[in-house]
Amino acid sequence: MLPLIAFKRYVSVLIIILLFPFIVKANVVAGFTVSQSGGCAPLMVTFTNTTTGASATATYEWNFGNGHTSVLKDAAAIFEQEKTYTVTLTVKDGAYSSVKTQTITVYKKPEVDFKASIDKGCTPLPITFNSSSTAGDGSISTYFWDFGDGNTTQTGTAQTTHTYDFANKPAVTLTVTNSFGCSNSKTIANIAEIYKGVQAQFDADKSFVCTLADKVTMINRSSGDASLTYSWSFGDGTTSTVKNPEHSFGKKGTYNVQLAVKDAKGCTDTLVKTGYLNVANFQSAIEVPQIICKEAPIELKQNSSPAPTQTQWLVDGQNIWQNGYGRYEHAFYTAGRHEIELINTFGTCVDKVTKVVDVKELLQPKGFVVEIPEYCYLPVTVKFKDTTSGAVEVGWNLERLSWPFEAQVYGKTASFTYRHGYNMVTLHVKDANGCRNKVEQLVQLPEPQIYISTTDNNPNVGCESLTKKFKFTTDETITSFKWEFGDGATSTEREPEHTFKVGHYTIKLNYTTAKGCSNSVYYYSIQVYSKPKSYFHVIGDSTICGNTRVWFQTNNSNGNPWDYWLINGTYAGSSSYGRHDYQFQDTGKYTISLISYNDGCRDTMTREEYIHVKAPFPKIQNVVNTCEGDRGLVTFNNKSRYAEKWTWNWGDGTVETFNTDKPTVTHHYKQTGEYKVVLTTTNGTCTTQDSIMAYVMMKQKPLLTAAKTEVCQDAGLQYTLSNLERLPYPYIWVYHQVRGYQYNDGNASMLPYDWYDYEHWIDGSKMPYNGIVKNVEKGKDSIRIITTQSYFNCMDTSNYIPVKVIGAQADFEVQNKEVCHGVPVYFKDISNAYNSTILSWEWNFGDGTIQTYNRGGTVSHTYAIPGDYRVTLKVKDNGGCTATSSSSTHTVTIKGPKAAFTPSQTNVPLNSRVYFYNQTINHHSYDTRYEWHFGNGVKSTDYTPEHTYSVAGEYEVKLIVWSATTGCRDTAVQKITVKKFFSAFTYSQSNITVNGCPPVLVRFQNTSSNYTSVKWDFGDGTVSEGSNNPSHVYTKPGKYKVSIIIEGNNNDVSIHSDSITIAAPAAAIEADKWRACIAQGITLQATAQNAAQYFWDFGDGTIRSGTDTFSVHRFVTPGSYTPKLMVKDANGCGVVQSMNDKIIIDALQAAMPKLPATMCTPKEVLFTPTINLTTGDGVTQNLTYHWNFGTGAAKDTANVQNPHFSFLQPGTFAVSLRVQSPFGCVQNVSSTLTAFQGLGGKITGPAELCQQASAQFTGSTLLPGQPKWEWIFHDGTKVKAQNAPAKAYNTAGIYDVKLVVDNGGCIDTVVHQLVVNPTPTAQLSHAEVNVCQGSSVTLTASGGATYSWAPAAGLNASNGASVQASPATNTTYTVTVTSNKGCTNTNSVIAKVVRPMQVQLPANLFVCSGSSLQLQASGTVAYKWIGTTAGLSNTSISNPVARPAATMQYTVVGTDAFQCFNDTAVVQVTVHPLPTVNAGPDVELLTGSPHQFAPVVSSDVIAYSWTPNNYLSCSNCATPEAKPMQPMEYTLTVTNGAGCKASDAVAIQLLCSESRVYIADAFSPNNDGKNDLFTIKGQGIRNVKYLRVYNRWGELVFERSNFEVGDVNSAWNGKYKGQLVPSGSYVYFAEMSCNEQTFTRKGTVTVVY
Repeated sequence: MLPLIAFKRYVSVLIIILLFPFIVKANVVAGFTVSQSGGCAPLMVTFTNTTTGASATATYEWNFGNGHTSVLKDAAAIFEQEKTYTVTLTVKDGAYSSVKTQTITVYKKPEVDFKASIDKGCTPLPITFNSSSTAGDGSISTYFWDFGDGNTTQTGTAQTTHTYDFANKPAVTLTVTNSFGCSNSKTIANIAEIYKGVQAQFDADKSFVCTLADKVTMINRSSGDASLTYSWSFGDGTTSTVKNPEHSFGKKGTYNVQLAVKDAKGCTDTLVKTGYLNVANFQSAIEVPQIICKEAPIELKQNSSPAPTQTQWLVDGQNIWQNGYGRYEHAFYTAGRHEIELINTFGTCVDKVTKVVDVKELLQPKGFVVEIPEYCYLPVTVKFKDTTSGAVEVGWNLERLSWPFEAQVYGKTASFTYRHGYNMVTLHVKDANGCRNKVEQLVQLPEPQIYISTTDNNPNVGCESLTKKFKFTTDETITSFKWEFGDGATSTEREPEHTFKVGHYTIKLNYTTAKGCSNSVYYYSIQVYSKPKSYFHVIGDSTICGNTRVWFQTNNSNGNPWDYWLINGTYAGSSSYGRHDYQFQDTGKYTISLISYNDGCRDTMTREEYIHVKAPFPKIQNVVNTCEGDRGLVTFNNKSRYAEKWTWNWGDGTVETFNTDKPTVTHHYKQTGEYKVVLTTTNGTCTTQDSIMAYVMMKQKPLLTAAKTEVCQDAGLQYTLSNLERLPYPYIWVYHQVRGYQYNDGNASMLPYDWYDYEHWIDGSKMPYNGIVKNVEKGKDSIRIITTQSYFNCMDTSNYIPVKVIGAQADFEVQNKEVCHGVPVYFKDISNAYNSTILSWEWNFGDGTIQTYNRGGTVSHTYAIPGDYRVTLKVKDNGGCTATSSSSTHTVTIKGPKAAFTPSQTNVPLNSRVYFYNQTINHHSYDTRYEWHFGNGVKSTDYTPEHTYSVAGEYEVKLIVWSATTGCRDTAVQKITVKKFFSAFTYSQSNITVNGCPPVLVRFQNTSSNYTSVKWDFGDGTVSEGSNNPSHVYTKPGKYKVSIIIEGNNNDVSIHSDSITIAAPAAAIEADKWRACIAQGITLQATAQNAAQYFWDFGDGTIRSGTDTFSVHRFVTPGSYTPKLMVKDANGCGVVQSMNDKIIIDALQAAMPKLPATMCTPKEVLFTPTINLTTGDGVTQNLTYHWNFGTGAAKDTANVQNPHFSFLQPGTFAVSLRVQSPFGCVQNVSSTLTAFQGLGGKITGPAELCQQASAQFTGSTLLPGQPKWEWIFHDGTKVKAQNAPAKAYNTAGIYDVKLVVDNGGCIDTVVHQLVVNPTPTAQLSHAEVNVCQGSSVTLTASGGATYSWAPAAGLNASNGASVQASPATNTTYTVTVTSNKGCTNTNSVIAKVVRPMQVQLPANLFVCSGSSLQLQASGTVAYKWIGTTAGLSNTSISNPVARPAATMQYTVVGTDAFQCFNDTAVVQVTVHPLPTVNAGPDVELLTGSPHQFAPVVSSDVIAYSWTPNNYLSCSNCATPEAKPMQPMEYTLTVTNGAGCKASDAVAIQLLCSESRVYIADAFSPNNDGKNDLFTIKGQGIRNVKYLRVYNRWGELVFERSNFEVGDVNSAWNGKYKGQLVPSGSYVYFAEMSCNEQTFTRKGTVTVVY
């Protein structure tokens, strides 16, 4: 009995378990999101279902609050009325439900009203408008005003002010938009009366009055009514009321003039012009500096009053500036008296003023003294002293390195500490008048230069005890010096020699010059490394088996050298980290050598016959898969050598061992995967392994499904493929691939074999795969998929699924393909529908014209332009399928000519020339003729004529064209209006609301010419005056006539009119039927205007958009629906129209009763189908029924809902039911019923067999019949066939075999027992034996009752456990071992016959004295060199190295591996003497100097080779000439007639000397071929790092870098910025290098012409 606590816990857990399904379902939470929760009417909203916790069987019910509902998971609806809607989603899942609601608001549009501040007044009349509008919802964001006079504005506040400029009674429109984007408008007509005002305007005949005696006349230009009065005020206290008065002034001055104007309505205007008249009140004045210095620019400035209208400056009577005012800069280049004159013009009055100036002479500096103290090295302080007299200020620029080059310090003396050798110094002086001058001088400060070099041939990097010899070069006199070698050693020799130990060293030279200057110079760098000591050993045993990897360990001392390995003298890799590995590929003994390198230093260690390699050598060559059977059988190619036993580990838990060599081995895998297969081979005591990966892909059974099997002809079948395994191959781009499709009639369509067709790749790890079958054939009812795989390339097929093709095929005929322009082309529709009905025909005529019809038949089209047009037809059927005809099969040709032209203008001023641009299109017409009629009796046959109209009027211009080639003729007509002046305008439209609907803003632009005034009539009662570019708001859609009225100089009037269309969409809809069943298509047809987009709301939560004028919809739930259509124009303006009638949708469902899968006859069956009819209007309907019980007899039917029927005979019966409603809802359902009889079963097969054999079993029945068969074997294998395939029994034992016979559910089972006897073990004493030719060997077998040997050749007997074998050739003997049960097994032994061998040596050889060569014996296994062996590296190998001192014979004895036989061979090696060579002594040269080599060689030399070949005149001659630019060591190699070579080296050390460098101090770049260039010449340096030249102002005028001495391409040609520089002195700076030494030169060069 359970304790109480445990019992409570048990009950709690039980309750949780029982309630778990309900707890899960109780977590259903309804939810959805909306595309927008509010907006302006009409508002379209999309609802996205976000319900959680619902199962796949959950249902969804939407109520949108607008009279529409839906049962879709996701839905949409259109809301029209301005209010708030509550949208409800109810989710039901079993007994549980959840509800979610959300509000959708259609915002109210604004209520608009406003008032004007005044109702009448004169122009210009400002009126303030105040809006009292309300927002509706939200807040008001914008006010858009149309003031009714061609002016508009947008504001953010409720008040705005506008000024009216012409007489008018305006209609003012206000459009208000709230914060939600909803808009509304109001127009108030005649809101105010505006009178035409007056405008005061005048001019004077002059603005400057030259004298008091001159009079001024006022010119009145005021405008207004004819009855104007005037009042003048002249600013001097006098007035006048005359229209154009004349006036004189009593004194000089500047006067304001005022005019006041008034008309009879009281409209007034006043104009005041301040400072308008200048009466003799002007004066000219000059301003210059008090002191003017020669060559110094001064500013000429005038202080005239007022500003003159024109100015002229003269200096010494010469005009220097004119028409300028204000300031002017001028310099005098001669000292003394000069006259400056200023001439000003004020209006027509002229005024002059003159000023005399004295220009001061400049103080000339006398130069300066430079005091340079004794010094050794920079920096050094230099003193300067001025020698100029009369200077009141002295300034110095002591380091002119950059701009500005002004004085830096002041005083008669100065000093400066210099760090550079070449410096330009400038002296500035100023006299008592403040005039300045300057002089400059170059100061040079050189330093001593000393350079270190080596004189030996040894490199600067080497092994320990490296010896180097040093020297120094200089132009200075050195009195003492001391060398420091960096290791503590010193020397006072001029050219010391020193030996270095391991380390890095910098050489230092301390010196003192004759001037007492001491310093140090350095030489970098000497690097000395230790010599390595090589040592290595094998890790583990030196005797290895086969290709086992061997590791060598190094223990090198002295550094971290790089190791190189040789095996039997052949390179075998390198290493640097202490270890090296290697795999041997054959048996034998191997000599290992290690060569260690350490920065040029090396050491070698060799171990003779160090590694002994024994057999065997396993090798799995490759793996071969198969596409046959279940594909588990894999073949392995075995290339192993010298093995006695082979053990295979297949990687799936099974292992097999073979005692005979099998070149190919197979293994059968049971499942897909990747397996590591290991082959272990054995030979004696040696065992080695090799491995390989086997990739197995079992036969696949793809599962094909499709959500929709009824497809349009051009749409394709969308399918899902699953049940494919991931490919085991571990690399990328390994996938399944769809290779084709097959129909159940056997026809297949294969795709091109392209692994880059990514669309059809299938990743088995990412199932399922979704694909599409394009172009499914009509009439096919089933289809399956064919797949393959990369790497394996085996094909698999899926199951068949049903498919049905519906839809139309578009096609048509062209009845007249070639016509003249203007002739209609006729097209006849020949489209056909497959399992559907065509609803619309959309013709694309190829010229941009698209027309849609709701019928087929014949249509016509007239093309506007000649050309070739490709016509297509798109049809759409009631199944929603579309099809388009091919554009390549229907082309029509419209032949020319088509007359067309464009005049340069159509509204022409009198006597204007009009150009007529011929735009005739001559498609296929190559001989077109032209005839022009200008409407005034004048004609022309020009291609593009021109014509001038001299009489005003309206003219009709004709262009007549015709072609004899095409037989076509055409005429084009345009009107030309000739007026005394021209009137025209253009316009553009834009929306002022966010929804794109009216009101619409139109902006106009006046393009008239030769007019004096303009007026506008906007066609809706609104006018405008005076504005060339007015704007106007149209609040309602419609067509408006807009006119522009202009007046000319002679009061002529011209009117130009154009129409403007303000568009808005409109629509009406109707359905092809008002009642239908679910899934039946209902077509809604729209009649619309100005519609660009259609949004169909079917009332069930579905909204579909597009550009078609119809839409086909299938309702999925019964009910009553009122569809709506929202249409939008190109601007986005939308309107909604609902259907007048409701659509009723019924639903009929039928299902067959559950029937037994099988039964035995006779049997009576009651059929009780499930029938459910749901009507959209709730009215009950009577259904009709018809049963067919599938017997084939006409009587076996019924017409009631639940019939009884008796099946008397066995068989398969297809029972079907058809249910139909009065309004056409039909359901056809069917089921298959099978009846059987029992028959009895029997097995025929063996009772006993041997292990590894196969048994065949057959089945039969006791009574005749066709049952189902199923065999069941001991390992669980089942076979559904009457006769089972042969079954292999690999393990001894007793097994049961079962047979199940099923005759329609009547089942019989029989059992058969099988005994499997074991296979005997066949054992041999050896797998392989060797026998000397002519001898015998004993072969012994065991494990059986009897033994049989084959072949009999060479055996003393063919039966018995032991036999004697004396084979003449290699022979494989096979023994067959038989047990007492008669079971057999075999094994084999190889008897290899050892035959006499012949040792082989090459023909006689030769070698150069002191060299070696490798001998090579072959033909046997072991070798021994006997007799004279001097100079041989090893006497026990086949290929020793020979280094004989003189000509010699070598003898070798060869023996086979089994010591059966031996053989002897001899080879002679001839030794040739070497040539002799002496390349000559080492040489020292100045850099750039030549040297001729003269080597001494022996008389047998026939070839020369000098290396390297740098700076040599030739490299293969005996005595080349060298002219090196860097230190070189040349090696001469000579060759004699025997091919023997000898070498000697000679070193050339280069000396550096600045003294051999020449830089000119002058040159003349006058292009006369003499001294035209400035460059660096001479010897002793290698290259010039840079050469820079500066002018006296410090500007860099020339620079070159990195060139050789004497390079004319790097010389200065005397030009700066493309121009020759002025003659004079220029400073240069140069830096040169030679053998790590650097020289600098600084100086001046003079340019002379």
